[in-house]
Amino acid sequence: MSAHGDRAALRRVNGIGPKSVDYIGTLVGRSQIAVDVHLRAFAAEAGVAGLRYEELQAAYEQAAAALGHEPSGLEHAVWPYMSQSDR
Repeated sequence: MSAHGDRAALRRVNGIGPKSVDYIGTLVGRSQIAVDVHLRAFAAEAGVAGLRYEELQAAYEQAAAALGHEPSGLEHAVWPYMSQSDR
């Protein structure tokens, strides 16, 4: 089955949304962005709010490419920064 077919099959499982599919992809070694509350909050602080999941994911992917980083590397930089309680 193709990666797209695998994603579609996972999405048919009740309770599995795009973030869960992307997170599973990250766990199996794909470099991708799983947009969660921390990534949404970081984007909102940067003035990028109100985007659909796919739009925000694409924005992060474009930012990672512009910075010369893998998408998952950017995600792994934003997540701990946003989860710090003393920010």
